[in-house]
Amino acid sequence: MRPLPTRLLAAVAVTAPLVVAGCSSDTSSPNAATTDATTTDATTTDATTTPAVTGAVTVSAAASLTEAFTRIKDDFTAAEQGVTVTINF
Repeated sequence: MRPLPTRLLAAVAVTAPLVVAGCSSDTSSPNAATTDATTTDATTTDATTTPAVTGAVTVSAAASLTEAFTRIKDDFTAAEQGVTVTINF
């Protein structure tokens, strides 16, 4: 069996930790999503209320996904009364 070149081993040694670090989730980072009871969204009445979803959403999908996306659209619009969903197949 032929030994691996040193450059290949070095590249793997440098790349592997970066890939693993990029795929992890650190909730202590300042960019991580957190819930803060002291801040509120303009559409909420208090800090514990989830803001209502409103507006229009346009989804582009492959024609082979028509059945699945139509079902998802129906479920989503039933749960979120203020949303209009348009799907482009």
